Amino acid sequence: MDSNFWMGLLATFLEGMVPLAIIVIGILIKNALKKANASKEQLALVEGAYDILARAARTTNQIWVEAIKEAGGKLTEEEAAQAREDTIQTFKAMLTEAMAYAIEQAYGSIDKWIDLNLESAVNEVKELYLPILAEEAEVEE
Repeated sequence: MDSNFWMGLLATFLEGMVPLAIIVIGILIKNALKKANASKEQLALVEGAYDILARAARTTNQIWVEAIKEAGGKLTEEEAAQAREDTIQTFKAMLTEAMAYAIEQAYGSIDKWIDLNLESAVNEVKELYLPILAEEAEVEE
């Protein structure tokens, strides 16, 4: 067997492998793009869930506004625990199945995600409403 035979065999093999490699690379790129689009959709759903969490915190704040005013902007530990539970229940009632699924895929559980994000949403509400409550208290005096 001379070297021409082996070179011919190698050339034939490579000619068959190049199209196959192109097909495999194309499939891999297509799958990566699908995952990227799914990630974008998942991120949008999680961001929407955060907006709902902030809305739930605002709702709870409105319900508790008189107690907050009377307490000088602070709730007792029991009131704070009840307000937190109210916020979580309001959030879960407004959450869509798609958002819940996206959160579970990204964070493992909805409760874990709530634990990570609730304080941030509550602080946004406080920053928005505490100055208003302070102004109202000054007007009442």
